[in-house]
Amino acid sequence: MALYMDIHRHVEGLTGEAAAGAHARDVAVQEKYGVKYLRYWYEGTGTVFCLCEAPSKDAAVAVHREAHGLMADEIIEVKEGAWAEEASPQEGRSMNAVQFFLEQYNTVRTTVDDLVFAGLSDEQLRQAPGPDQNSLAWLLWHASRWEDFVLSLLDTDHRQVLDQEDWLERLNLSRRDGGTGMTAQECSDFNAHVNITGLRAYWAAVGQRTRQVAQALRPEELDEAVDESLQAQAFTNGIIGNERARWVEQLCAGRNKAWLLSLVVWHQAEHLLGEASCVRSQAELALGL
Repeated sequence: MALYMDIHRHVEGLTGEAAAGAHARDVAVQEKYGVKYLRYWYEGTGTVFCLCEAPSKDAAVAVHREAHGLMADEIIEVKEGAWAEEASPQEGRSMNAVQFFLEQYNTVRTTVDDLVFAGLSDEQLRQAPGPDQNSLAWLLWHASRWEDFVLSLLDTDHRQVLDQEDWLERLNLSRRDGGTGMTAQECSDFNAHVNITGLRAYWAAVGQRTRQVAQALRPEELDEAVDESLQAQAFTNGIIGNERARWVEQLCAGRNKAWLLSLVVWHQAEHLLGEASCVRSQAELALGL
């Protein structure tokens, strides 16, 4: 696989939300072409840079064409390097708490994408091994919604990803809660109706937002408590779907930003590595090794 950087110039109406949405659409269709879009950058004059791994330039172009039709003005093959200071830990350079979070977060995300959820059909993702067990699609939704909610507490200047575009329509869902306390029938209804392509794209878009928010945090901010009034208001915005999920409000009460950030990683590890691996095993779906 080669590494490619493509360049889009003079993109009209470019915003951070628009760039994140386009990237999420790339991620939703990339597997079909054997491509993996890794990162993107944008700046105020309407220029966007996209980095991807692809078997060819044509494959990378095909993803953009199908995902959103925004074609690059230029695409070049690049080689990855490293700064000397990053490659020399013996010089005394240490990792701060935010960098440590991103290291763990990216590891979990990559494992989920490449091992747990890779190579599965829509129907396999909808399948629940038993009447009282969760499907892989439900687990992906549950983790994505709670991550989206938690990051809105850390980035109070922006709405949840779910509210930034027509995500509920794309997901073919009417509910916006995190799934905690859902009944077996509600889970079954969810599995039958959720749009899997939209779900994968939402998961990717939430991940991009999390990285952006974390990278903007200063390590000294992590000790700060989350504003209680803002948190209480956020809990009235639909993340709690029933009275059985009210305990989550107490769990999050009085926490600082570091605790909430760490919640994202251990929650994903619990559900998308632990529980999802068990679901695959019970459904006799071997891991994508």
